[in-house]
Amino acid sequence: MKFFRFSALTALAPAAILWATPAQAQRYELDLSTFGGAGGTDEAGFQSLVGDLALAMHPKFAGPGSTVGGLGIDIAYGIALVDIDETKDYWNDAVGEPGGALQVSHLHVRKGLPYSFELGGVVSHLHESDIWGVGLELKWAFIEGNHQAPDFGFRTHINTVLGDRDLVLLTSGGDLMLSWTFGIGGLVQTTPYAGYELTYVHAKSHVLGAFAEGALQPSTFILPTQDFLRHRAVVGLRVVAGIADFGFEAGLGELQSYTFKVGLSL
Repeated sequence: MKFFRFSALTALAPAAILWATPAQAQRYELDLSTFGGAGGTDEAGFQSLVGDLALAMHPKFAGPGSTVGGLGIDIAYGIALVDIDETKDYWNDAVGEPGGALQVSHLHVRKGLPYSFELGGVVSHLHESDIWGVGLELKWAFIEGNHQAPDFGFRTHINTVLGDRDLVLLTSGGDLMLSWTFGIGGLVQTTPYAGYELTYVHAKSHVLGAFAEGALQPSTFILPTQDFLRHRAVVGLRVVAGIADFGFEAGLGELQSYTFKVGLSL
């Protein structure tokens, strides 16, 4: 029991430190009123902004193709670096001076179920903002534990973004993952994986107001609802040593992201 407590504290200490870090300036406080006014609305800019934000906030670590097992549970903290193009007008309009990468923390819990199913939940936070995400996921490994074939699984997820009073953002989607697990020295399990990720994005604004030059009252408007798809390739690596669980995942496509995780596999 003492060993378990020590291992848990060691694995999850980075999460506690980063989550408890004092709040910095809120660089990513979004100003959606810049996408509209008397001259009309910038639908393309709004769609590009929420598309980047959706991929940054939705649940990471789609793989591997296998589950944690019918009695297993996985608790992990991950930090994702999302490579945005800070020179784009839509980012400069929304936040003024964006950085070159978004940093997002993810606290992830997964529980194995019978028949190769797995249920998970995730809480995410965009650093330097009041934006949070809450998500649920379900995985089914239709090929798992066969030493003659790779593991093959499907994950579906739904995620909502909270904390911005002007934005409604919901994502859902599915991932197909292929992986192969092999041991190193009988002590370490290594699982490389790759797959395809499809994400549906639903976004809209609440009522916004913009002041024209010299006006005493703002003109109000609502940005049109955006419904669209984003897709990417995913590659990753999971390493399990005892109950310690480490991982790296890269999302490759329109928006690239790199996620590192540390946790417990019980």
